[in-house]
Amino acid sequence: MLATATSASLIPMLLLRPLAGIVVDRMSRKWLIATSDAAIAAISLWLAWMFWRGAMEPWHVYVIVAARSVGEAFHGPAKEASIPLLAPAGALSKLAGIDHALLGGMKLAGPVLGALTMTLLPLHGVMMVDVGTAALAIIPVLALGIPQPARTYEVRKARAVANLGGTVRFLRAAPGLLVIAGYFALSNALGAMVGPFLPLYIMGYFGGNAAHLAIVEAGEGVGFALGGALFILWSGFRGKLTTMFVAASIQKTALVLLGFSPAGTIAFAVTGAAVNGLMNTYVNAPGRVLRQTLVPQELQGRLISVTASLSSCLHPLGVVAGGCLVGRYGFRPIAQAVGILFLFSWALALLPASRNLEATLRRLRSERGRVGA
Repeated sequence: MLATATSASLIPMLLLRPLAGIVVDRMSRKWLIATSDAAIAAISLWLAWMFWRGAMEPWHVYVIVAARSVGEAFHGPAKEASIPLLAPAGALSKLAGIDHALLGGMKLAGPVLGALTMTLLPLHGVMMVDVGTAALAIIPVLALGIPQPARTYEVRKARAVANLGGTVRFLRAAPGLLVIAGYFALSNALGAMVGPFLPLYIMGYFGGNAAHLAIVEAGEGVGFALGGALFILWSGFRGKLTTMFVAASIQKTALVLLGFSPAGTIAFAVTGAAVNGLMNTYVNAPGRVLRQTLVPQELQGRLISVTASLSSCLHPLGVVAGGCLVGRYGFRPIAQAVGILFLFSWALALLPASRNLEATLRRLRSERGRVGA
């Protein structure tokens, strides 16, 4: 059931993201962000009503997570593509660090506030909190002026398939972007073989309980916050892909620590979670800044969506495979194998497509500016 629910949350987003990218580049990004949030809040409202009636059944969970996934397919690309229109290029690295630091704060505060809310309110009341916080998020977005990127005549008149074809041609001209997408596709798939089953491992192998799991999650939150704060001060090596892949190698020591830690020593799990969170910023933020600064703005919605779909395409298979493999062999050998494999992620930075990506993107951006397309 866990694997099925996780797949239900991923597959709609995976299928809709290419279409969502086209919509993001054609329509008002402000209204897309607000509408997507409102749709997700409406689903939470329906869930609250079902809990209040006492009518919830397991299959409802699949429908709910799939519907929320549809909203997120449009919300994520619209939000990321809007940031470079609101901030100067020199501030994008700092904004990425702030974003990850805030994410770390949410990872720390969220479980605590969630547990507190569940002790004070019934489940339908908990879901109404989600509806209320969505409203708080939508109001400032509606008040914010988000400019739209300039679109050429060809982009305005071209059919959606032609717009998507232009994105594919851009990716073929910048193969380093495909290297990034390929890495994340494999990393997400193999990570999905162990990630969803960490709670079972914490409780079974380490002899922990819900409190121990919360401590592990808090360790990851601390890592996220520290990583975001550090990224504000130092955004990594000169080459953004070098930063990304070196950080990816260090990040996977988290799985190595989990896979080889002695039984009953929960500190290894907390340390691994903190390492994972700390390096997550340096794995994800450089690619985001690279897209926001060097990809033409009229292409960003489509490029973000297409690369996100490529990066996630194997994730559902990883979840299903993990459910089978972890169930048969246990968590430890799978975590050991995945962690050791990805310790060598740094080698991807040596590929010519990776080394030349930033120069390639600058050339492509310059060429598009000269021809006005």
